[in-house]
Amino acid sequence: MVSLHLALWISLLIPVFGMNEEPASDSAGPDELPVTLTVRLNRNVYQESNFGEPPQIAVWVEKEDAMRTVWVSRRTATGYWEGKVECPTSLPIWVSRYVRRTGNPAPGVLNPLPDALTGATPVRNLTIRTRLPRGSSWTLFLELNISGDYNASFPPRLEGGLPDPDGNGQPSLIYAVPFRVVPDFRAEPVLTGRSDQLDPVSRPIPDLSGITSARHILKSCVLTVGSSR
Repeated sequence: MVSLHLALWISLLIPVFGMNEEPASDSAGPDELPVTLTVRLNRNVYQESNFGEPPQIAVWVEKEDAMRTVWVSRRTATGYWEGKVECPTSLPIWVSRYVRRTGNPAPGVLNPLPDALTGATPVRNLTIRTRLPRGSSWTLFLELNISGDYNASFPPRLEGGLPDPDGNGQPSLIYAVPFRVVPDFRAEPVLTGRSDQLDPVSRPIPDLSGITSARHILKSCVLTVGSSR
């Protein structure tokens, strides 16, 4: 079996020249199969953060020559942040991939993602659907971030007493799983890395030391491929 960590790094290190952002689709297409990601959130984890809000989430798939954004939480997708002009450390890995693949600026108030790709993060369960060509191979990525989930490693105040400028706390986490679009495929994405509390990095950091409550935000996360019927 190919290492999930290896699959993640290969996918994220693929040169982006000549690659495209493909439109997501949940409608039937020729020789495509439905792909579903079912996410169950641990409400207790995010309610114990300073803000008590559900996490920001981005879901996308990549293969050697393409990326497809499947779903992104509304605030990151539209730039409408309450009390902030912007929040670059929200979902920085997805944003960096989106910008590099499309050549567009990061989504914001003036250039939001289409409504079909966005929504408010539900308080408990989230079901995300798309369709992909039968037999194709991809890696699915899920990035999520709870604001204000501070701990000793990611504190609310930095050296010199300055506050965390984005109210971030523990940085976004990256889950990944390689998969093939064949009927009845089932797999669970695995935690493989994180971003940074202060810097909107473009590549995942494999060091997960210091991540505490954030690792328990997912009760379950399951990827399934259905039949064409």
